[in-house]
Amino acid sequence: MTDDRLHVHGDRRTFLKSVGALGAATAVGSGTIGSVAADGHLDEYHQTLQSELQEQYDLPAGSFLFGATEQATIDSFEFQSGDSGNLSEISIDNDSVPITQGVQIEVNEEGADSWSYSYQRFLTEQDFAQGDVLLGVAYLRSESDNAETEGFFKYRYKDAEGDDWSYQNANYITDNSAVQPGSEWTRYYFPIEVGSRPGSIRDAYVEFWLGMAQQTVEFGGMALIDYSDADVGIGNLPSGEAVPPEESSGYQIWTDTDDPYYSDLVSDLKGYNLGGAGKFAYGTTEAATFDAYEVAGGSSDLANQESIDVGDDVPFSEATRIEVTEQADDDWLVNLKAYGDRALESGDALLGVAYMRAPEGDTSITYKMTSSGDESANYVTKPRPPLTGEWKRFYFPIEAGSAAASGEWWTEIWLGAQAQTVDIGGLAVVDFAKGVSVGDLPAWEQEINEEWEDEADARIEEHRKTDVAVEVVDGDGSAVEGADVEVAMQEHDFSFGTEVTADHLIQNTEPGDQYRQVITENFNTAVLGNHHKWRFFEEAQDIADSATEWLVEQNMRIRGHVCLWAAVDSYAVPEDVVAAMGREWSEVENPELDPEYVRDRTMSHIEEIINHYADFQDYGSVIDEWEVHNETTHVPGFIKAVRGVGPDEELDINAVEAPVLAEWHNHAEDVAPDDVGIAINDYNTIEGPYQSTRDNHKRMAEFLIENDVDLDGIGLQSHFSQSSALTPSEIWEALEFYSGLGAGIRITEFDMADDTWMEADKATFFKQFLKITFSHPNAETFMVWGFQDSLHWRDDAPFFDSQWNPKPALDVWQNLIFDEWWTEESGSTDADGMFATDAFKGTYHITATHGEETVEREVEISDDTDTLTMTVGEGDGEQDDGEADDGETDDGEDDGEETPPGALPGGKGAPQDLDGDGLHEDVNGDGNANIADVRSLLNNRNNEMVQSNADAYDFTGDGKVGVSDVLELFRKLYR
Repeated sequence: MTDDRLHVHGDRRTFLKSVGALGAATAVGSGTIGSVAADGHLDEYHQTLQSELQEQYDLPAGSFLFGATEQATIDSFEFQSGDSGNLSEISIDNDSVPITQGVQIEVNEEGADSWSYSYQRFLTEQDFAQGDVLLGVAYLRSESDNAETEGFFKYRYKDAEGDDWSYQNANYITDNSAVQPGSEWTRYYFPIEVGSRPGSIRDAYVEFWLGMAQQTVEFGGMALIDYSDADVGIGNLPSGEAVPPEESSGYQIWTDTDDPYYSDLVSDLKGYNLGGAGKFAYGTTEAATFDAYEVAGGSSDLANQESIDVGDDVPFSEATRIEVTEQADDDWLVNLKAYGDRALESGDALLGVAYMRAPEGDTSITYKMTSSGDESANYVTKPRPPLTGEWKRFYFPIEAGSAAASGEWWTEIWLGAQAQTVDIGGLAVVDFAKGVSVGDLPAWEQEINEEWEDEADARIEEHRKTDVAVEVVDGDGSAVEGADVEVAMQEHDFSFGTEVTADHLIQNTEPGDQYRQVITENFNTAVLGNHHKWRFFEEAQDIADSATEWLVEQNMRIRGHVCLWAAVDSYAVPEDVVAAMGREWSEVENPELDPEYVRDRTMSHIEEIINHYADFQDYGSVIDEWEVHNETTHVPGFIKAVRGVGPDEELDINAVEAPVLAEWHNHAEDVAPDDVGIAINDYNTIEGPYQSTRDNHKRMAEFLIENDVDLDGIGLQSHFSQSSALTPSEIWEALEFYSGLGAGIRITEFDMADDTWMEADKATFFKQFLKITFSHPNAETFMVWGFQDSLHWRDDAPFFDSQWNPKPALDVWQNLIFDEWWTEESGSTDADGMFATDAFKGTYHITATHGEETVEREVEISDDTDTLTMTVGEGDGEQDDGEADDGETDDGEDDGEETPPGALPGGKGAPQDLDGDGLHEDVNGDGNANIADVRSLLNNRNNEMVQSNADAYDFTGDGKVGVSDVLELFRKLYR
């Protein structure tokens, strides 16, 4: 495509001066300006520009195509102005910029088109090839409001002499060609990659359009640098507004090193096109870095170190072998450590490099980077590499979580996890400051057993499914052949749940509506994030009760979190108890340690909150399980207070073996209804390299069981970051660690809060973790700790961002729970009246139809469920007496009593009209109108007793009873 914007140039003001003024690189006698070689006679500005590009961006010298001096470049440009523009040369006296000459262009009225005014330079003496790489440079400023210009590199062309020129629409400036100059001189870069070359006769040209508005724009420091003969890609060139070296967020040139291994490492890293350069943190040679590391830690005497010969098959020259003779109490107590020799800012990106191997097999190591400001943190995104018997290079991306001075941060390799031998060589740490995103850095690839999913699926088939047999008989008990049977899952036996924010849950607002809808559609279990905690419960019981009631009405299972948690700073402890703990906090002044007061208050609170929800309003017992004491290992404040130990003093025993801990749990068990479980809960119990925490958590379970606590659940919080993510085999091993104690495993607070972790990668890990957990026979609960960013404690929830856009992990959750692990089966009975299938354990709605007659029932299907018998026949349209071989009726209750006269199947009594409107809101006849009545109407809508008394159940008023009446009853009760 061509255009005609340059067919008529109007009054050109050319400033081509004598050839002699252009310097020695000019093609003498030709009247044109040739390229200036890299070592040509450059003026001071061009020398400065060349030097800065080399230092900041590690670029070669290149060739200047406009000229060797500022004046020569100005003389080579033309201004196409029509009749309403002016150009004048100006002197520039400004110490902040290296230029001394420029032009001022006045556009006196807006052009008919943007190109109506153009500052341009034809490159008639150059022949470019497709793919050539160049860099345009210009200084710009303007005092005009909303000044604007746009740069172009393109061709004019024709097919034969005498033809009119045509002009390309293409622009080979690849990025940031439009500029809005301000009042200060600013340098701009315009990266150029030459594209296709049209016509048989052509000239490249550069131009800046100025016709966008009436404006005055000043140009200076114009340059076009050709890098076509150098090893420079378009991605190596700067673009847009130049960043002064002192303001750069990263480095432009790499560490200069003569070390062969480090030189090769730099070359390898350049191949990743990271967009920035790096500096070696411990020294410019392999030897200097190696000397910075030493074996350290509180159990370093367990390690033997020796140098080893690495041979000629690896790129590095020095390595060490570390033999750990026995497992340390914690992984970090034996480590190889080096302190950083440069200051870091929060958010800086670094890359750890190490070659490692396991000459004797079976190793467990952790690569860590942290600072004295937060010694427990690990800023490495993937810290736990699997070693083999062969040397392998591992890259460890790092994002500094806090600022640190030189000597206040370090990298280390933890070696104390087990008795092992590890060879380490090729050590390096590269600092990229903020010039590279940590997500762009290379990382070692996790090698995952490809059979993990098949193995998990096999366990799920074995442990989560059971055989189901439905027998259809007539009124005489004879088998009915050819009856249609549907087995439709309603809910899982396994608890899939979420943390909910109580005050948001009960808001009668549109955001509250969406929040509630997500809960009911995705979960069968919930836990209040805060309002069942001690101080929240005492000071805002109305919110706690309203949220609890809503969950009960949705037939949600509820976990009680938590009777006791000594986290004073988290608003979990009443002020009088804080004072008795001897702790100064907020409005608590002059605290005095009072062990008996703390003991009495903790005991009475356990009894109060459990009893409150054991007989809650008209619902009875509503909490399925209570966590009695949260985070015992990490937050033992109540235990310390009861033992007379001040808040700043060390506890005299292991908190998980404190006698009062057994007293609290025994007391909770005594006051709780028989069907309410007792559980423990803590963090770092599955995630991260914290074996001592895991040992303590397991020991706490053992201690409670030894002290006659019937422990139902072992809660593993599971707050993951990318650096603590586990492989499928590690997940399985971690769950196995807590097996065999007779208590079920609970994943209680799962999340993946880490803004450096790609959402797609989170979803991959989530699928592995969820599926492995569901496959473990001792796992019974999986709770996510919230699901939407704006209501998440770290603003990074698993399923939705702050605008309710779904994340990939939501698809994993829904596809597994409601598709892959969901049963919907149908078929016909055989000659014996039997229909058999396998099904995931849970609640089911079963329908049997023969001829015009349909019977329905709702049952719990488990390993204990025997044949389910359903009776059709004699035209009575009702199901049988509800007997099944497992001794359960259709509502899962004990069938020792017959259905009361006038009651619908599964009902407690005859349906009732509670508000005098002629409609039976109390469908199940228990004297209340709630979600149980909605379910009863759903299950019995086709029952003859309902159909023959349709007026009493016609909630829509359309003269018949169906699903629409079920929905209308729900709206009536919960509108």
